Amino acid sequence: MARGFRSLLFCALGLSWTAAGWLQGCGSDDGPLGYVDDDAGKVNTRSDAAAGDADAEAPLSTLRLAHMASGVGPVDFCYQAARAGSFEGPVLGGPSTAVADAGADGDTDADAAATADAGIDAAVDEDAGRPAVTYGSVSKYFTLAATGTIVVAIVPAGGRCSEAIAQASVTLDPGKLSTVVFFAEGSDASDGAVVGFVDDRDTLSDKARVRIIHASAAGPIAVRANTSRTTTLADRVEPRHASEATPAIPVDALGFATVAPLPPPVTLVVDPIDQDASADAAPSTTATWASAAGDLDLRGGSLHTGFVLDEDGGFVVLWCADQITAFDHTACTWVR
Repeated sequence: MARGFRSLLFCALGLSWTAAGWLQGCGSDDGPLGYVDDDAGKVNTRSDAAAGDADAEAPLSTLRLAHMASGVGPVDFCYQAARAGSFEGPVLGGPSTAVADAGADGDTDADAAATADAGIDAAVDEDAGRPAVTYGSVSKYFTLAATGTIVVAIVPAGGRCSEAIAQASVTLDPGKLSTVVFFAEGSDASDGAVVGFVDDRDTLSDKARVRIIHASAAGPIAVRANTSRTTTLADRVEPRHASEATPAIPVDALGFATVAPLPPPVTLVVDPIDQDASADAAPSTTATWASAAGDLDLRGGSLHTGFVLDEDGGFVVLWCADQITAFDHTACTWVR
């Protein structure tokens, strides 16, 4: 079932979807858009993003939050390090992340207007007046004063750490970046699941790197990109998992496929896989959903994560440019 391709533009000047267009129009140094620094300790986040009065010498880890639980409003998160007696946070809603700080080195009113004009999810809980992560969006990276196994608690925006909607233990490696995903689980979207994925900042000048994360309630899927040729991005992805590793594409242990660049227009195709079939079985040719063709910026040196979700009996993909942030969020667009 074909669906139209709809992009969210992240600059009020109406720039193109390509990373080069964003950076030329808005500026990578002091504007609202910019590349994420490859140094895990300097990842385009506020220096005071760590919640609480953590010891400056404490080991650090870095994560971003992805909200994939449909039916749940804006959220924030808290965390508890091993052997800690209480939760730190909420991380987004602390005093240092007030709305007034949202536009670094810029006019916050103008930034807010640009965000609204661009059609970006507000990322602000209007009742609490604080930053938040809304459904179908991914925060920028935040540095936490904790490593190893920690407990992450998802809380309503403006709420307290004691008001967790869902929580789970995730492992954060020092010096590495992670994406913590809040998934919907079962028929009740408020019954969530929290899963951590290790990110990889490496890029190749002559290749595109893509990771698919299955965020829908459906069974396993396969994902391919069609242009002048067909390129498989993931030949099997289980719910609440990243692409399975395989040397055929290849897909590495973290779920990133390395593929030749694909010039636009590109059509994404998501195929359900028969759950009784083996991992080597071909995907089903029935109940296939494909997006309309568009520019997914699959150039050499690009790095993307695609979150596959349910919508109206089919699939949609939240397509995120992992190296680029827009205000307090990773730059993402819907593929429908």
